[in-house]
Amino acid sequence: MVANRVNPAGDAITDALPKNGVQVIRQRALPHTEVGAAVARVKDSGNYPDLALAFGLLVLTACRNGEVRIARWSEIDPDGAV
Repeated sequence: MVANRVNPAGDAITDALPKNGVQVIRQRALPHTEVGAAVARVKDSGNYPDLALAFGLLVLTACRNGEVRIARWSEIDPDGAV
């Protein structure tokens, strides 16, 4: 049984912080059976070849999109496949 988690900062602090009023809308994950078709569709679109490569890297490495967008070549080792 998992115990209820308690906010160590206390509810008073949470209540005192301003609310930004922005509702978060989450996208559904793509079913794994459709990933190959999605990668092929982006690759075959002919638009922005660098986008297709970034999307492929994103899918193959399960990185977050920000990690792919701001990645440096010094972080990538093609010989070691890392």
